[in-house]
This record gives sequence, C-alpha cells and structure tokens, in this order.
Amino acid sequence: MRTVYKAAIVGLGNIAWRFDCHKPDLYTSRTHASSYMNNHRINLIGGCSPNEADRKEFEEFFRVPSFPEFEELIESVKPDVVSICSPPENHFKQVKYCLANGIPMIWLEKPPALSLQELDNLIEEQSKHRNRSTILVNYQRRYSDPYFELKSLYENGLFGKCVMIQINYSRGLETNGSHVIDMLFYIVGNGLEYEVNQIMTFRETSSPSFSLAFKNGIEVMVSGMALPYHCIDIALIFESGRASILYGGATMMLEKKIENEEYPGFYRLKNEKITNFEQGGFHGSMDRALSDLIECHEGKNFPVSNLMTARNAQSVMHQVREKQGSSHS
Repeated sequence: MRTVYKAAIVGLGNIAWRFDCHKPDLYTSRTHASSYMNNHRINLIGGCSPNEADRKEFEEFFRVPSFPEFEELIESVKPDVVSICSPPENHFKQVKYCLANGIPMIWLEKPPALSLQELDNLIEEQSKHRNRSTILVNYQRRYSDPYFELKSLYENGLFGKCVMIQINYSRGLETNGSHVIDMLFYIVGNGLEYEVNQIMTFRETSSPSFSLAFKNGIEVMVSGMALPYHCIDIALIFESGRASILYGGATMMLEKKIENEEYPGFYRLKNEKITNFEQGGFHGSMDRALSDLIECHEGKNFPVSNLMTARNAQSVMHQVREKQGSSHS
C-alpha cells in the first residue's frame, strides 16, 4: 500500500489557495491546495498565516486548523510536505527550519531566496543534512507542455541552429522575470556558461532590460517593461524559423522560413501548424510538480525544478542588480 502524506501550507494567499478556491469547475489545479486536494496520496491538514482573517477563511473552506506562527504549525501537525507560499523574505528562515526539523518534502515558491548568498546557503544546508529533505522550487513552467515543446524544438534542430532568444517581461525582475529566465536555462541547459552584458534600465528600474551571451554563441535580449498587466514572452529565433510562447504560456506560435510569394529569391516567416505546438496553457503543471516532488522523495532524486536549477535565474538576477547598482553609482 502506498504512503499517504500529510501536507501543510505556509502563507495563505493566491498561489496557496485563492486562485482557484471558488472555481470548482476548473479541470486543472492552479494552487498548492487544489493540487493537494486532487492528489489521492496527500491529505491537507493545516495552514499558517499571521493574518487572522486569512486563517479564518482558510479554516472554514478546508475544515482544517491554521496557526499564526510557522513553528507552531510544524510542531503541531508534523507535516510530511510543507508548501512555502509566504513572502520571499521569509523563505530562507522557513526552509532552514524545515531542513533542521527533517521535513521530508518542501514545495517552495519562487524566488527561493532573496539573494544568491541565501540560496547558496540553502543548497549547502540541504547537502549538510544529506538531502533527506526533497525541495522542489515552484518554477511551474518546467512542468508545462508548451515549454517542453519549445525545449524539444531547440534540441532536435528542426529549424536549424538557434541564433538568438528574445524575452519580454513586466511587473518586476524577481516576480515575473525570474520565471522566464528560469525557462531560458530549462531550454538551453542548466549550468550553461554565460555572461551578462549591457544593462538598459531606462526609467524602469524594477524590471531592467539587459543582454546575455551564452558561451555556445546564442545571444539573449531581455526587455523589462513597466506595464499594468503581466507580460511573459519568449521567442527562439532559428536559422529557418521562429518559435514563440506568448502571454506566459497561454499562446504559442511556430513560424517557418518560406520563399516570399511576391519577391522571389527573398524569404519571410509563415505561421506553420506542424505539431501540437499551438496548444498553449498550463494544464496540469501544478499537479505534475507535486507528483515529481513525491516521486523524487521516494526515489531519492532531485526534482526537475530544484535549488540548483533555480540558482541559474538567481545568479542572473544577482549580476543584473549588481551591474544596475554600479551604473548608478
């Protein structure tokens, strides 16, 4: 008989449970809580928030206890899985506490830490405890079909060599930029050497624009914008085409180089329907992340998204902020 695990959630905001709590007709989980409720191997047994109103609403909805203090939650319900959905400034302390107390599984929202130094400390702590705690960093796009298809196109060379990658994002480097930078490394390869080049902040310092060059020759242009809506786009430009994921994954576009009908000898791009690449969306990504966490815990492996893979985006953000600071000094 397979083990059923006890889960608790720290931080009771949108990604914890509110995004889909009043949408019973959704066919895929959008939050930690709904992923737990939809997984027959998990029982949600508690939550934690310093906000009394949040706790009361959570308790009424799920019929489980909640606590104002993180440590009280851990000691009282003794969970096997802890979702850390609290503000990023709390992540470092809470993950360290979970590691020290031997929590088997930690589902950690991004960014995993406020700084590269904090993240490196967590990596060291996890290793020091002999990796007895499995940590999954919730860069959920690593579990999304559209980005898997984009990674496959990059690797199979269907449109030739990738020569440039263009990224657009809004609403903060650490908030939305981290997602798409993590996707960049998911596609081209974790740990691939790179150099952060020109920083172009203009007037938008919270979402800086910059360029990045990989040692394999791929140039990356990252454009940050001050917009009142979420903009998370990535486009891979190949020798014979372009593949794009727009609106954070909701829409996909595949374009192939063809001869221009009106100007023979010249070429343009044409929208192509070659595979199921056009099927966008996040269907099942949260549920797949949870399944990966459980399977990796039981198999003593690292999840697809872990502290080491998250270090790629954290390191880029660290370098961008350092260069941004020096340019203003």
